[in-house]
Amino acid sequence: RIGEHILPFSSGKGLEGRRIHAVPSKIPLDDTFLWLIGLYLAEGSASIQAATLTMHKDEACYLERLIDYFAGFDIPLHITRRNNTACLVIESALFARLLSALCGRYAHAKALNSQFFAQLSHAQRWHIYEAWDLGDGRKKSRQEHHLYTSTSSERLAVQMQQVALGQGLFPRI
Repeated sequence: RIGEHILPFSSGKGLEGRRIHAVPSKIPLDDTFLWLIGLYLAEGSASIQAATLTMHKDEACYLERLIDYFAGFDIPLHITRRNNTACLVIESALFARLLSALCGRYAHAKALNSQFFAQLSHAQRWHIYEAWDLGDGRKKSRQEHHLYTSTSSERLAVQMQQVALGQGLFPRI
């Protein structure tokens, strides 16, 4: 059910014999989770065992917010920093599966799950857009009403265009 909470996916096939880290029975659909979704759309990918967010080293403040968010879960995080990048690995097959189901796995195929997208309020969609724009947008002045963001996913571009238009903005995606 979408609304105040998202129900997690069951462990399913392919996870036998692996330690499954605790994911709450309900994940609050709060601003921080929506922000995580947006950042994942911009900077994330998922494998069978983990989800990864890779960002520029100057975006370290995002890492801190993510670490704070995951502090309430029994999910190990792994951070690597190399040259100009910082990479956060969320080592949970269940959480990776949840992000994949809600957003897709790789850049060219990312988009919000259509049922999930349809049930979000305008405010919730905007929280996702703002985080996505942090990762894939370009710096802009406060006076601009035009947004410049890029993605390799046509479906995601259309969804984010709808969100921006709903805010009275003129997106260039």
